[in-house]
Amino acid sequence: MTTASCNKWSIEEVGFIINYMDVCIVKGLDYRETVVNALQGRTSRPLNEKKVQDAIQAFLKRHGVPIHWCQFIHGGTREIDKIKLPADMEEVMNKQRRELGIGALAERDRMIPPTSKFMIKVGSIQHRRT
Repeated sequence: MTTASCNKWSIEEVGFIINYMDVCIVKGLDYRETVVNALQGRTSRPLNEKKVQDAIQAFLKRHGVPIHWCQFIHGGTREIDKIKLPADMEEVMNKQRRELGIGALAERDRMIPPTSKFMIKVGSIQHRRT
């Protein structure tokens, strides 16, 4: 596993957290209720929903993706611009996606349905997703 320190999430862990959003969309699973259990076999770190949420938010901030983690969960990987992913992360994510049976990132438009309209509150601003 690639990791800079024991406190930082590895590329493999973050890749799985992100890919698992698409698994939940495709299979109709509740991300928040299932992600911790799904991730436990892939990491030795102590997990809870808040730690996963923090990892998502850190990823979004680090890569300049201007959406809230909650919006990210509902839209899956369609909410990020693939170009913003580092090459090593894209490679890891595509490998995981094959293992998870959800197709490569380039195929996600066929696999992941468009999100329905919903309102999301981020700070004091509400955003409408269409």
